[in-house]
Amino acid sequence: MTATEWVIARENALIGCLGALALLSATTTAISLAFSQPFIASLWVAMQALLFPAFLAFVVAWFHGHTVAGFILLDCGPFPMHRQALGLVVVTQFIGVGLLGSSVNTFATWAFLLSILCPALYLIIWTGRLQLRENGIWLYVCLLRWDRISSYRWADDSTLVWKRKNFLGLFQGVLTVPREHRQAFADMLAKRCPVPPAA
Repeated sequence: MTATEWVIARENALIGCLGALALLSATTTAISLAFSQPFIASLWVAMQALLFPAFLAFVVAWFHGHTVAGFILLDCGPFPMHRQALGLVVVTQFIGVGLLGSSVNTFATWAFLLSILCPALYLIIWTGRLQLRENGIWLYVCLLRWDRISSYRWADDSTLVWKRKNFLGLFQGVLTVPREHRQAFADMLAKRCPVPPAA
């Protein structure tokens, strides 16, 4: 990762964690009040109620992105840590299967999460590639449509930084383009993106 990626990743992680904690706290409180359950018990229910729909939304977005992305203009290679992602498929599957034998209901729930959802997630990441497509940038696991880019710029270390037009504009997207594809990527991005690069 470049220095720019580290800085922006920390900023995004802070915003994301604060948002997730706020949502989890609100959901837990609502469940606790609605069903007169202890806060800790409600917390487990809230985590399950949020995690599974979030994963389903991710898979739907991934599949939909593939169907509307269009033809490939430039392929810049696989996810940089695709080997590690494949290793996590095996590790989470192994841990999940081990927990399936537990008689504790909480463990059984997380066993399902680790044996099914996590391997599926890492498998999607393992197959991900960075591509310029007819209708946007395929960012390994999702499509960033051309018309959803509100701004972009190239950092001094050749890292691409962009913002979306929707509420996700709170986050800055960041991407390292392989050096051998950097010029072709920049030329095609300038041609396809409706907004010019920021200074």
